[in-house]
Amino acid sequence: MEVMSSVFSFLFTLSSLIALFLGIYIIKLNPRKRVNRAFLLLCIALSIWAFGFAMGNSAKSLNDSIFWRRIAAIGWTSIVSITLHLLLLLTKEDISKRQSRYLFLLHIPAIINMYVFSISSKISAGQYNLVLNKYGWTNMTVNNGWDYMYYLYYSLYMILGLAALWKWKKRINDKIKIRQANLIFVSILGGVIVASVTDIALSTILSNPLPQMAP
Repeated sequence: MEVMSSVFSFLFTLSSLIALFLGIYIIKLNPRKRVNRAFLLLCIALSIWAFGFAMGNSAKSLNDSIFWRRIAAIGWTSIVSITLHLLLLLTKEDISKRQSRYLFLLHIPAIINMYVFSISSKISAGQYNLVLNKYGWTNMTVNNGWDYMYYLYYSLYMILGLAALWKWKKRINDKIKIRQANLIFVSILGGVIVASVTDIALSTILSNPLPQMAP
């Protein structure tokens, strides 16, 4: 059991480090560009998410695992709104700095979800149903009202982001940008599908599920 747990924790740690490296690399290319700064925030959120899972997966006790799950929640609750923010900056090339200030409103659902799944000890205690199996500490989805609120937030923001990408692709003529738009679209759509299957569907259906592998 410890071997499989260590393997998954290593993969989560590797994901965390890669995300952080990519964020630092992109921000060094142009630290003043708003898209680059948003991408750095996205990478930090992903890094926190993956590192929290790495530590929580191989934790020595249930309480330790829940603690690290709450740390991870800082990443997975915020990455959704950061992704949409990033895509709007990328696709709305004529957006002004003044208009971009209102994009902070996009992050209100993230703040609410972060409070529920991470910050509030009282509420977050009922959001995790962790079981120890050969892969480590795995969360069996609770599927309560807070979970469904997150699913709605996650689904709506990803649909809006993909729609913005699709509209951007239709109005640009630059072949390189079209190729970029296709790659980003496929990557996000593929990530959403895989994450939904591994983190929501399988954790509900299987009696001995794999760790949630979205990050």
